[in-house]
Amino acid sequence: MSVIMAFDTLATVERLQAAGFQESQAKGVSAVLKEALGVASEGLATKQDLKAEIAALDTKLSLEIAELKGDNKAIRAELGAIKWLVGSVLLGTLAIIVKLFL
Repeated sequence: MSVIMAFDTLATVERLQAAGFQESQAKGVSAVLKEALGVASEGLATKQDLKAEIAALDTKLSLEIAELKGDNKAIRAELGAIKWLVGSVLLGTLAIIVKLFL
């Protein structure tokens, strides 16, 4: 992640001198500004960095969605089995109740 910022030190020195700075002062201020901008730009993400991160997140999200779909199918199968089991128990209980009273 390297970001290169353009900083025109000559133009900065000239503008500072036009504003009343002595040449040595203007050069010093310009050097400090250039250094500060370099430090401030460290760690900034480039467009390529962002595109790569988005692609990685997209891949991860797709895998998680596929996993959830698989889990969903398994849960539906289990629910189907539970429905049959509950239905069978209710039917057996109803048969027992009918047999007792008839």
